[in-house]
Amino acid sequence: MVKRRLLSVLLFIAAVAGTASAHPMHTSLAQITYSSSTNAAVISIRVFADDFAAQVTGTRIKSGAVPIPPEADIQRYIAARFALIAPSGSSVAMSWCGARITADAFLLCFKVPMLTEPATFRIRNTLMTELFEDQVNIVQVIEGKARRTIIFTRGDAVKPLR
Repeated sequence: MVKRRLLSVLLFIAAVAGTASAHPMHTSLAQITYSSSTNAAVISIRVFADDFAAQVTGTRIKSGAVPIPPEADIQRYIAARFALIAPSGSSVAMSWCGARITADAFLLCFKVPMLTEPATFRIRNTLMTELFEDQVNIVQVIEGKARRTIIFTRGDAVKPLR
């Protein structure tokens, strides 16, 4: 009886320890900061490092420091799932401007030319929705002092920036 109880306690501890590093929610945050003086936007995308690296590289990430995946892999993944769509209907080319690591996240940077104001653009954001059913992708559009927030969940299509 004592052995069975000890085994139950050990299994419980192992289960809790195994989920301790798991994220309680699955989310990304993209900030699109538009400058009317340059007719361009800077896009900063924050994603959980371990989940993103595993999805982009196709390899399981061990606990500890997570290296930033190769730039080409990041760009390919982002281009397939995140896009600003011009009034013409075509995706706008996003230029890579780097990545950095925070405690548990990657901050990915892109620059985008916008020949017209953001209100005429649409956006697609399906980051990590192929992996997590409960993925929530938040997009904040910052234009001067004005801010707008757009929420994407699995199955959402393209949405207007305004």
